[in-house]
Amino acid sequence: MESEKIVFISYSSKEMETAVRVCNYLEEQGIVCWIAPRNIEAGANYASQIVAAIRRCDTLVMLASESTNVSGHVSNEVSIAFDNKKNIIPFKLQDIEFTDEYLYFLGRKHWIEAHQDFNKGLLTLKDTICSLRNKETGSIITKQERPEQNPVQDRKQDTDTVVSPCYSREAIVRLIIEKSQKYPYNIYKRLTDRSYEAMLDCAEELFDATIHVYRQRRMVECSKEFPELIVEELSGEKENCIQVQGLPGSAKNMLLQFAFYKMLKNFSMGVSNALPFYVSASYYEKLPYNQENVAEQMKAILAEEFQEYFEYLQEHPEVRPVLFVEAIREHNVAKISPENVMFELWRKYGKFSRICAIDVGLIKNRARLKRVIPIAGDNKGYLFSTHQVPTDDRETVIKMIRSIYGIYQYELDVEETYQVLKRLKFPVVDIFLIRLIATEMQTAYDCREIRLSDMYEKLALSEVYGDVEKLKCVASELYHYVFDVSYNLNTIEYNGAMWSLPHKHSTYLEFLIAYYFVDKVEHYQEQDDYAFLKTIMTAMSNRFVVSFLQDNYPLQEILLDFIKGKYDTFDVRQKSNAAYWLGRLEYKNLSDAAVEILQNEFERYKDTAKKDNRNCLENCDRQFLFRSICTGLMSQGQVGILDEYLCVVIVNDIANAINRGAVIEYFGDNYQMAAHDAYYMDKDINLGEQAIRILSSRIESVLLRESGRYIEKDLVTMLSLLQARIQNERKTLKYDLRPLAEKALEYLSAYQTRPKNVVSDKLQFYFKSMEEDLRIYLDSENFDIGPLIYNRYRGLREIKRNQWLEKQIEDPESIAEHTFSAWIMAMFFLPEEYPADGYSKREILDMLLVHDMAEADVGDQMISLNEPKRELKKQNDVLKKLFVKGTYPDIANLTHYYNVWTGYYNGMNVNARIARDINLLQTVYTFCEYYCRYPEHFESADVEKWMKEKNNLKTELGYELFDRLITNNQDFMEVVCLSGKQE
Repeated sequence: MESEKIVFISYSSKEMETAVRVCNYLEEQGIVCWIAPRNIEAGANYASQIVAAIRRCDTLVMLASESTNVSGHVSNEVSIAFDNKKNIIPFKLQDIEFTDEYLYFLGRKHWIEAHQDFNKGLLTLKDTICSLRNKETGSIITKQERPEQNPVQDRKQDTDTVVSPCYSREAIVRLIIEKSQKYPYNIYKRLTDRSYEAMLDCAEELFDATIHVYRQRRMVECSKEFPELIVEELSGEKENCIQVQGLPGSAKNMLLQFAFYKMLKNFSMGVSNALPFYVSASYYEKLPYNQENVAEQMKAILAEEFQEYFEYLQEHPEVRPVLFVEAIREHNVAKISPENVMFELWRKYGKFSRICAIDVGLIKNRARLKRVIPIAGDNKGYLFSTHQVPTDDRETVIKMIRSIYGIYQYELDVEETYQVLKRLKFPVVDIFLIRLIATEMQTAYDCREIRLSDMYEKLALSEVYGDVEKLKCVASELYHYVFDVSYNLNTIEYNGAMWSLPHKHSTYLEFLIAYYFVDKVEHYQEQDDYAFLKTIMTAMSNRFVVSFLQDNYPLQEILLDFIKGKYDTFDVRQKSNAAYWLGRLEYKNLSDAAVEILQNEFERYKDTAKKDNRNCLENCDRQFLFRSICTGLMSQGQVGILDEYLCVVIVNDIANAINRGAVIEYFGDNYQMAAHDAYYMDKDINLGEQAIRILSSRIESVLLRESGRYIEKDLVTMLSLLQARIQNERKTLKYDLRPLAEKALEYLSAYQTRPKNVVSDKLQFYFKSMEEDLRIYLDSENFDIGPLIYNRYRGLREIKRNQWLEKQIEDPESIAEHTFSAWIMAMFFLPEEYPADGYSKREILDMLLVHDMAEADVGDQMISLNEPKRELKKQNDVLKKLFVKGTYPDIANLTHYYNVWTGYYNGMNVNARIARDINLLQTVYTFCEYYCRYPEHFESADVEKWMKEKNNLKTELGYELFDRLITNNQDFMEVVCLSGKQE
């Protein structure tokens, strides 16, 4: 057969990912490749197609590693290539010594040492293939005379004939372990080097810090080690479905493997009849398939993977199948999902137990998520949820680092590692990031020189063979997948270059989004679309952009010029993003220009942001933009706006909800707003735990340092998030809020001892109010602020006025009766209009409604009738704390009454003076009633005292009403006459 210019790639299944990378690289250079299973035709004999492909190709590239040395399939392929005089190129992935069988075929020349520099090795491979073809000299290794006996050929079996071996328990366990070792991050070798118990001791500290356990959607305490609990659940007679959910790189697979190897040991020793099989969905996702029949190829490959296991189950009906599946994606990456194919193959066993590790939360766009993952089962079983830990939680992060260094036996300084994580400003950390930094520390000359964007750019470029343009294409494709609503999911094929990084860890996705953003800014042309500026990025993406901007004057100048030139044409989202990034310019001339723009925008929006409480798109847009403007100004050190901004957050329901929702999405707790073109208003109380924890850690970090800017911003945000959750905890809340509430109490107490960045009474009363509520919440089984405050203040009807109790009046007037009577007096007798600046009958009526509400807490105050300062001060403390409780999501906004009471308390405007006069008038009126009814309870001196209160009136309206309702009231002539005689 005449050779064609095709490269056959021969590899061990354990090197599949690398084989795909080599294949992709060569084909991008215009070199046609043949690789299994992509080029296998469905239905035809697998082995026959392999042989035919080798005969047809001109070159065989053998990926050489320890796995290759023990792979009979690879040695057979090399032998066939040798027999057919093909060019054979050993591409060494590891620094290994070849077995005698391979040395027979390969000799010792022309080996490419790719393990020393993989990207350089790829370039050498391409050049070698091209050079061979140009010379047309045939094989790299000249075929020697073959001996009559070929050791490889002698062992070669007829692949058309399948002989099912009879496995013992130990043998099937060894086979299953061998199959599992081809998957990334496998810990079996470490378990063989050390004891299982020693490894688990290290891992348990990591699991305790990063895993929450749920049962039927409620968090549960776990008294057992997590792997032990999993083994116990999956070993039972009943079908059990366990899910392990979390971001990529958060130790989900490690948890599965500890349980898997424990379960295998139990089976091997005869302790249990539950036999587990381990498989990685992502491994089969990444295989190179012929896109015309992906489902058939995938099914055939998986059926072969499970074949011996299924045969063992048939021979041993007492054995119960258990499936461990790692690396299932919550999001769609291709038309066919491997876990669905697995489920189809396993369904013949009816109800079988299984545990599935699912990557969740990576893609912040609901439109990209799978509607259902059938193999994961229902939500009735255990759910192990892995979470990242706030970097500012020093104690927990130090424990994690120590645990991970114990598992992987790193000999690095734990404290130094933590300081690197802090300096790079990762908001949260997990096992992957700690290992990433450990690897970087092992190679860095000076850890202080490690730069976030440089580190990730280097790692990303290594995945695309140093091709910057390729990296830009990958970043662009991922950006559009996440944010572009027109992206067509129905036609997508698995793109290895696109997903190789994000599926390792979420920070790679955040980096690539930031990389795309920065590239668009840096190379912006006048005619370009600037829709990219609509993207509202999460904390980590922002951190990467900041790292790109840092010490980069040209990029910062380009960003400022771009924003200044286009700002008036931006929509609300683009303006919000622009305001945020103006806050990140650090060179003085650029910073001054940014502050000028932001300050003008602040003045433009501040009044309407305070007053507009409508739940409409126009106001949501305004509040979101105002929040970004204030954030930009605070980043530029403009502390003067902090008071005004936080008061808006407290008094405006929409601003409060926008702030809570934006913080939740910023810290990665929800699906990004840019992906679905709507504002998230904190509607799901089960979201937000990570945001609260990060805020908590940041606040604690500032308090411990007794320095740091703007602690009030984080404190108000954390408290408002807690309000929305303690108020609704009677509904199903998946996490324990009480430790976070206890932390908030500690912060409020510590805050009172430190210098303040704000002077507003409103904020201080908000903090006092929250301190009271958190104490009540922690001391009670159920907390609902609505009934709590309603029952307290409706008690005004039970509180009798002290001046009448002292006179032993039977069933005297209550506070509630006094309030209503004063309100009726004002309603009936005050004019709708009055010639005084600022006069408002409505405001006076509202003042009278609230003026004595505080006495539900402090009791009736009988100090003087004309509202002395001391009495009002006590009431002020109570009512201002009450009226900021409108910050609870399902309590009406009470800002109007806060302002009404403040006006009454200050007594400066005409409405407050009239309301105070009405309050005094009603009290004198009641005295007159009681004197006429019970004269024996009073002395003549009482008459003189009460009638002289007319002199304490402050307004003409007050005097007019005193004469009309008291002096000229025929019912009170006895009192009036007695008063006249005394005068």
